[in-house]
Formats: sequence, structure tokens, C-alpha cells
Amino acid sequence: MLVLSSTACQKVPGAPGDETGPVIRTETIGVLAEPATKVTLSGSVFSWADGDEVAVWTGTDNTTGSYQDCIVNGGNISVGLADDATRFNYAIYPSTAKDASRFGNGTLGVILPDSYSYEQVCGEDTRMPMVAVNDSGRETLTFYCVSGLLRITVGNIPSDATGLEFRFPGRKVHGSFTVNNPSGSTPTISNESPGKGEDKVTVRFDIGTAKEMTLNIPLPTGTYDEVFITPVGSSEQSGICKHLKAGGYSAIRARGRKLSASLTSFSVSEGQRVLFSPGNLKAVMQDALTEGAAGIKDWQFAEHQYDYIGGAAGNTAISGDGCVNIAGCSVDLFGWSTAVSTFGLSNATAGSAYSGNFRDWGSNTIGSDETSSWRTLTADEWDYLFHTRSASTVNGEENARYASATLNIDGSSVYGILLFPDNYAGGTPEGVTWGSKINTPVVWNSSTKCTSSGWAALEAAGCVFLPVTGYRNGSSVYDTGSSAHGYYWSASSSGDDKAYCIYFYSGFLNASYARPRRDGLAVRLVKEL
Repeated sequence: MLVLSSTACQKVPGAPGDETGPVIRTETIGVLAEPATKVTLSGSVFSWADGDEVAVWTGTDNTTGSYQDCIVNGGNISVGLADDATRFNYAIYPSTAKDASRFGNGTLGVILPDSYSYEQVCGEDTRMPMVAVNDSGRETLTFYCVSGLLRITVGNIPSDATGLEFRFPGRKVHGSFTVNNPSGSTPTISNESPGKGEDKVTVRFDIGTAKEMTLNIPLPTGTYDEVFITPVGSSEQSGICKHLKAGGYSAIRARGRKLSASLTSFSVSEGQRVLFSPGNLKAVMQDALTEGAAGIKDWQFAEHQYDYIGGAAGNTAISGDGCVNIAGCSVDLFGWSTAVSTFGLSNATAGSAYSGNFRDWGSNTIGSDETSSWRTLTADEWDYLFHTRSASTVNGEENARYASATLNIDGSSVYGILLFPDNYAGGTPEGVTWGSKINTPVVWNSSTKCTSSGWAALEAAGCVFLPVTGYRNGSSVYDTGSSAHGYYWSASSSGDDKAYCIYFYSGFLNASYARPRRDGLAVRLVKEL
């Protein structure tokens, strides 16, 4: 009878994370120490719990042998083996992470499941996969964690939901993974491209389990830029979601990331709700091309909701053939889109250059999202969003839909419009001072004021910010700086040479304003729910 015990580890104290991005509240939490053992988020020392499941691979090498499942009893893992000749090479926790098919190729692998029960990932413990190598026949092994962790608090969960789906665009988060450096002290599972559906993981629970829950989700090591959160099995599934800009979170061993999100949405017509993109659209010239060359467009979203290029010189770096013509330059002011070859990227000032039917910017591949994942709102939808939809009460104002706002970001003022989701429940966060009016455009001096932390809290509650952008005509940008005007295109035409947009500045807002198609305006896309 061989008896194994884990080597205990000390919890790494929590530390503040990078709070400069649009992520609501980020906290780097120490979930592991070196040598890394089973995750414990509370208390100082890890210990096995009765019922923990471990699998060992028996055999003399990686080509022969079999798995044997073991259960912790009395704090020890008991493995019955005949003699050292048939001792095991590796132990894997939990046993559900084993991938026997990998051993025939001489590699160690683990499987991350596509779903967890609430009990497996809630509270202060979670089943992060670990491996231990038995390289000397010793009876005491050190288990090393092979993944990172996302610890996320989700609020406003529908009462009839039976789970939450987390999607990480472009990242494989479940399935079979190869363990790199399995015999060393820093094993990790490889960063692999996802197959169909492998970018999703689901946490399932009973109806009415909790309106808010904190979950611990094991993730392969690597960088995560965004996550979509959607309730499962709920009648509200088509109307409540959250797109969280993770701000380049890196899942690494011995560290986790703590995020918060509130499931929200915006009504744009009777029965139709949408989710806004995490920032304004921009076209980027590939860095590899030389300055002055015809650029290949790479479509992305701005890093933060309050980011815009405006009157910066690069925002006019557009050639007549629809190319961004300065290497590495970004452009975020577009003529009304009528051609798939340019999508409004043109410095032409003649209205005839923009004739034809609308071509939606969302039909492009944007970041890691599939084509047509996003779309442009129509003029009627913008108008409904600002003036008709039912919404929550904010600062005593019923059906609070929007407010003029000024954000203080790194000591600079950013002017714009704050949109409240239908089900806003954020109250009055610290760092937010409500302006004199809601649902009414006011002068910037009387607008809602937000510190960086105040805006982070509003974004956590699902708010959207549309910064002022100015507009471009040919190679010149106007209405920026102290004049601070904002323009956002709709998908609706207003004759052969004009189209509708939302237009706002201090004391004025028009959700269906006709503007010449040739003018370069900002674009904020939405995703249908």
C-alpha cells in the first residue's frame, strides 16, 4: 500500500490589479504559491479534503500502463500497487482531468470540462488541474497547478436561469490539452486554438440558486481580452448578457484575476435588445507595411469606451482608394459605408463617392469575432434607445436612459453621453456626482462627473459611454477640443447624399440627424441578443 500526501503551500496575499482599463474592478488574487498545489482561496494552508478524486498512471513508461482512480480518505491518497515495478509515473487532480489517449504519443495531457456544477467552482475552493510526477519512487509528491484562474462575480442573474455560459472569443478553454514540462516545477497546459464550441464553458445550477454568485473558472495559461456572459435556460436569455473587456488579462500559474460583471442589455425596439461593443470601431494599418504603402485594414474596437482618435493627425491618414496609408496608424472616423472595398475609408469629398446601399461595418471580422457578429443601429433604434424605452430609476429619475457626462481619466476630461441599461442597479457609486438633469442634454459644466473609479463602477453596472469625436471632411477634422461635438452613424439613409446619425454637444442631442454621407463620423456597433 503506497500512501501519498500533498506538500502544503502558503497562500499568496492578494494585491491590487491594473485598474486603468475598462474592467470594473480587478484584483490580482494569490491562489497558489511555489511549489504550487491545489487552489485554496481562503485560509493559509492547503490540505486534501476527503472525497477529492485523483488519478494515477501506472506503468514503467508513457506507452504502457493504465489509469487508476483514487479517492482521498483521511487526508491521504491511498493507492494499492503490487510492487515498485508497477509504480505510477504521474498523478493528476482532479481525476476528471485525465486524458489517457495522450500517453500513447509520449505526452501528458489533461482535459478541461465544458461545464461545471455550481458546487465545483463556487466559494473559496475550485478544481484547478494539477499534476505530480513520481520520478524517484518517493511516497510524498508535490502537485503543481497547470492552469490559471478567473474569479468572477456575476450579478443580476435571472431567477429562472439554470446556468451561466462564459465565452472567450478566439481562446480554447475546454477539451484536451498537452501538459508542457510535466516533470518540472512549472508545468502548464498549452495555449491552443479552439475548435467549434471550445471557446465556451458553462456553470450549471438549480433555478433560484442566487441572484449574484462568485465563481472560480480554471483557464489555460495565456492572454484573454474579452468574455461574453449569458444566462442559460432563462426566458431572459435573449435579452440579458454582458460583454466584459478583460483588458489583456493574463492567466498564469500562481495568479488569478478577479472581475465583476452585471448582466444588462439595452432595448432598441419593442422586444429587441442589444449589447454594445466595448469601444468605438477603428481600422488599423498593419505595422509590417511601410509608410506610404497601401494599407490592409485590420478592424478592431477601441481599448476603452472613452477612447477616440478625434483630431489626431493619424485620423486623416486615408487614401482615396480606401486604404489607411501610414504604417501602424488607426482611423476611427468613417464616411457612410456603401462599398465593401472601403467601408467609408475614403478622403473623397464628392457625394457621388458614397452613393449606393448601406454596407454594415459589422460584416467585417472585428478582432477575433466572426464576421457579422456585430451590426449598426438604425435611426429608429437610436431614437427608441434615447427617447422611448422603459428603463430603471437613477438618482430619482424614472426611465433614466441617458445623461451628459464628463469623465476624469488620468487628469484629462473626456466629454460624452452616458447610456443607462434597461435594468441599471448600480445606485450612486463613489466617484460619481450626478448632473442637474437626466434624459436631458445639459452644458458640460452641469453634466454628471465621474472619476476613473466612478466610471469603472458605472461600467461594471452595464453603462455605456459614447465619447465626443468630432467629424472628418476630406483630410481635416472639426468640432473637437473645447467645442466637443459627438457624431455616431446609423444604418439608415436620408436620400442619395445623406444618412442619419446621432449628434450631440453641450445642451443639444438629436438621435436622428441627417448628415452628408461624405463626412467621417464615429461608429459604435451592437450585438443582437
